[in-house]
Amino acid sequence: MRSVLFWLGWTVALAALWVLAIGVFTRVEVVAAALAGAASATLMLLLRREGAFGFMPQLSWLARYPKAFWHVLKELVPLAVALVRRPRSAWLELEFPAGGDDVASASRRALATFGENLSPNTIVADIDVDRGIAIRHDLDPTRSPKEIL
Repeated sequence: MRSVLFWLGWTVALAALWVLAIGVFTRVEVVAAALAGAASATLMLLLRREGAFGFMPQLSWLARYPKAFWHVLKELVPLAVALVRRPRSAWLELEFPAGGDDVASASRRALATFGENLSPNTIVADIDVDRGIAIRHDLDPTRSPKEIL
């Protein structure tokens, strides 16, 4: 029953997204949207059953994201200044508890990388699971936070 609800929910959501993206609400487009949504939902269901569709963010991680959006706003002006005066950028190795090979750890690494890469001043290039560090490039290291989200 749970798989049926998963499939049905994704079929409806993807079909609605199709119709919204196309912007035309005709019978042909609705049928095409339903078929595309059903095909995509079927593929998602198969991937989920194989364990290839694992992403398990925890709500406590999302509490750090307002901080990421604040960093974006805070760093736009220094970024413009840095592009004019060209400071010395730096590669940093920052402590980051990367976890293991489980889905929750992989999800945390993905969300942390996404959050860090929102900022115009910093880019996470790699997360070394064995050493428990994140390798990040800072355009202007004097203006970036010294921790990973």
